[in-house]
Amino acid sequence: MRTPDISVLRPFVPVSVRAFFGAAILLAALLAFSPVAAQGIGWDRPRWGHDDRHRSEADDPLGKVTVASFAAELPAATVLGHAAIEVTLSAGVLDDNLAFESALIDQLVAVGYDTAVPAGLSAQVATLRIVRDQVSPAETKHKPISGEMAVGVSNRGTSMGLALTVDLSKPRGALVRTRIEVSIRDRETDSILWEGRADMVSVEGDDRWRSDAVAARLAQALFARFPEAA
Repeated sequence: MRTPDISVLRPFVPVSVRAFFGAAILLAALLAFSPVAAQGIGWDRPRWGHDDRHRSEADDPLGKVTVASFAAELPAATVLGHAAIEVTLSAGVLDDNLAFESALIDQLVAVGYDTAVPAGLSAQVATLRIVRDQVSPAETKHKPISGEMAVGVSNRGTSMGLALTVDLSKPRGALVRTRIEVSIRDRETDSILWEGRADMVSVEGDDRWRSDAVAARLAQALFARFPEAA
């Protein structure tokens, strides 16, 4: 019998096993030289898909207007909406106060006031105050891809798991709260006839929440039930 040539013999490795280890080595290399950051091993993390930390629009306070207003008792309140009125701005207004002043004038005209009168000659005076403060800072830049890989070996074989999170969303700007405060008083007696305030949260630098859009939304909500108290 001819003795087999031992030098040409190689250990037999099933194709599936070789392919498995090849894929594991390739994935390990990709994770090592890419922005994917391993943050610990765990099989309960989300697989392919969007980041589960991504903001939910349903939970956002954006655009929700809160209104409060108070009206004088009768008969003083009967003159509301039936006279000439002048709009003035209180101290500390913002650079974009023109948008808010215009929105207020539009609403005063809509409820029956005459705003086309010379300064100092109107029967009533509306004073506008604008306040803005930051609710939360702008988001930091997102990692587009993050994830982790785990390889395990046991007496039953070898296992490998890969969890990747893809977040292609644009970081959101700072959340700011804008509040307008309006008081209407009788010029002759200087008594308050009506006062109200409205506030909402918007995104700084977002085209959907420019000053004119925020101003219009707040003014419309504030005068929706004028002259009733809200």
